[in-house]
Amino acid sequence: MKELPSGPSETSRVPREDDPVEQGQWFWIKGGDDEDEEDGKADWLGCVTYIGSNYFKVTSPPNEYSRTGVRVHFDRMDEYILRRELSPELVINARVLHHKEAVDKLLDEIKLLTAKLGLTPAGELGDGVTGSALVAVHDTKNVDAHKKALIKAKEKTLPDLFKKVEEQHAQMARWMKASLLPMLAESNNLEHKTRSIEDRIFVVELYAGLCENVTRIRKGEPASNDEKVHLFQRRHYMDEECLVNYDAGGMEFDDIRDFDRWLMRKGNRERVLPMPKCIVAFQVRRDRKYREVVSMNDYIRFAELAKQDESTFLYMRNGDSYYRLETAIDFGEQLFPDTARSHLMGGKLWVQEWGREIITDAEHANQVAERNKERREYKAAKAAYKKLSKAKKEMTSEPWYSGSIRDTYIPLTPETVYYDDGMGKLAEETRDHNRIAVVLQGLLDRSPVFHPHPPWKLFTAEGFLSGIVLHHDTTRGLTVGEKPNFEAYRDFINTAIEKETHTVGQRLAWGRHEARKENDRQNADYRIRHVMNHEWYAPYGNPGPDRVAKVGKVNRAGTKCTFSWERERLRPMRWDSVGGPTLPTHFRCSVSKLLNVDAYTKGDYKQFYEDPRTRAEYLKWAPLLLAAEDFVSKR
Repeated sequence: MKELPSGPSETSRVPREDDPVEQGQWFWIKGGDDEDEEDGKADWLGCVTYIGSNYFKVTSPPNEYSRTGVRVHFDRMDEYILRRELSPELVINARVLHHKEAVDKLLDEIKLLTAKLGLTPAGELGDGVTGSALVAVHDTKNVDAHKKALIKAKEKTLPDLFKKVEEQHAQMARWMKASLLPMLAESNNLEHKTRSIEDRIFVVELYAGLCENVTRIRKGEPASNDEKVHLFQRRHYMDEECLVNYDAGGMEFDDIRDFDRWLMRKGNRERVLPMPKCIVAFQVRRDRKYREVVSMNDYIRFAELAKQDESTFLYMRNGDSYYRLETAIDFGEQLFPDTARSHLMGGKLWVQEWGREIITDAEHANQVAERNKERREYKAAKAAYKKLSKAKKEMTSEPWYSGSIRDTYIPLTPETVYYDDGMGKLAEETRDHNRIAVVLQGLLDRSPVFHPHPPWKLFTAEGFLSGIVLHHDTTRGLTVGEKPNFEAYRDFINTAIEKETHTVGQRLAWGRHEARKENDRQNADYRIRHVMNHEWYAPYGNPGPDRVAKVGKVNRAGTKCTFSWERERLRPMRWDSVGGPTLPTHFRCSVSKLLNVDAYTKGDYKQFYEDPRTRAEYLKWAPLLLAAEDFVSKR
């Protein structure tokens, strides 16, 4: 078998400074990760698969799991490049031949071993080693030895040989694929170009195609010509603003016109759209709504509703005229970046290794401070642990510090080979936020929504500032004191629960309890092929406790409440199965799932609704709070 070529061939040479690096060239890299070498530090051969602004990437032939590659900075080529390979096909063919001969040698060993053990197929039996092996089997003195040899071959020798064959086949396949690297690199370049063209097409469609989706919801006199357009940063949610169907999981796409009517009420439109010319972004709902599927038609319809829930609606005001623009584009939680996060404001930037994330200098300083704090706490805990007795050490876990691998950031400068990744991430982030500018320019040029207005050009910094005012209402909302705590509030007013107290929450808890029972029943019934998996369920003829009901009994510990009501009597095996006397029914519920309506003060819900820190969680509590609000308001 030929010796494995482990270095440059006679046709390789050291690259000169004036040699241009081109895609598809092959280089020998110093001290790499070649899997053909046991020490893993041999020089390895790779192909130039990508050329960036300040580096080029050299990739080795792919193995079964991945491709080994290295980024070489143009100013530091001497640190990585050994020689340029002018005849890579000679090296590649030599390596393919090397692994092929290794496979042949291993197969010969397997044939020899099986022949010695008498495992050759019967049709090929004859004189020689196989015959001797079969004679040995019939010799009673050698039966035990032959049996041990067979067991060893089965459990150790043959599996090891087959594994080596598999490894050599994998290496041979690896080098047979090596010639594909230049073509794969060219394919990746075409993919980048295609993505760039798609981005440009998207911008054109964004500018030209959205205005047809604008609907006027109220007619009136427009604002003055010189009035700027005010753009609010935060994305709002319709079901949180107007609480439509809060007791049924929130509003749906079919309720958009209901939201329009709510928005146009006096007081609402001035609060949500306060400026003469302004834009506020909405989505139907923040979280996915649970919809119980009963049929295939429901499944299809609910899937479409879930998709429509993610649509973005830009509500626009121009004086006394109001408009709604619908688009499937997700602008994110913020229509534009906050100044603290804007990478266009200048300053030093840091990029995470492999270019996954960009952070500002202030964010990096905070991370460093946090890591230093973790190290200090670890050292203090370690010192305290060492002072413990042996008995206490056995009962206490030793302090552990994970290190700072997750926060490996380097300055985003041309000196790093991740400069292109960082700048690409920055450009992507900027492009995403600039989409709103494209939409606005299309509205100004192709729609009468904000007419009259000067000929603003929003693609220039001067034009944008002359026509648009940004309101950072996401990160600059003023809050005073601690964040409202709903559970603490509920625990406080629930301490007064006693017999005859009005509460809310029991019907929701009862429905979920019945849903678990029904789901278990369906899962246990082999005749039911499609289990419903209800989240809330009411059995036929059983209305359950009222939405606001009186507590029938409280246990001594004050942790459980019992509610009572009447349900219809079900008489099986008769056509008139419902009717006649009703049956008393009881349900025991944990106090932690209730809300004391008698201790609720009108307007208490506002502390959770108006604080931006609890707005995202508010809809979870809305069914309880607003049911109590309706009750004390006698609605």
